[in-house]
Amino acid sequence: MGMSPDGIDLPAEELAAAAVAWELGADALRAAARLLDPVDAAGLSPRVAAAAAAFGAAWGDELAGCERRAWSCADGVRGVLADLAATDDALALRGFGGLAHALPSLLSGGALR
Repeated sequence: MGMSPDGIDLPAEELAAAAVAWELGADALRAAARLLDPVDAAGLSPRVAAAAAAFGAAWGDELAGCERRAWSCADGVRGVLADLAATDDALALRGFGGLAHALPSLLSGGALR
């Protein structure tokens, strides 16, 4: 990703890889949450078992929230990717060579006046 003389260089492959990375992170968070809640309290005294259960539930909830946010980020990246593809398609139908080729003229005011 970056700027080039022809416009913005935003490879779809990098966006797709970012979405996959968020999904993998979400999966790892789900696995971690499942390890914590419920806590295996076998062999613990009632007092320690209650504390362990409270700890596991609290951190399990926290990790579940992080998992939801990671899925939201993955969905957001995929949404941006879809929006960019739709914009590219629309520009191609109008005779532009794609968003990367159209941006310099758009930004210079050619189509925005």
